Amino acid sequence: LADIGIHPCDEVEPLENLESRTHWIKNPAGVIHLLAESG
Repeated sequence: LADIGIHPCDEVEPLENLESRTHWIKNPAGVIHLLAESG
């Protein structure tokens, strides 16, 4: 992801559900999908 300009950032809108956040972190494809929706 770093190669295409996506870097970890704790300042992106935090998710209210910590379990959901853990799910996104464990699922790289999900992270990309989440970033696309929030962008």
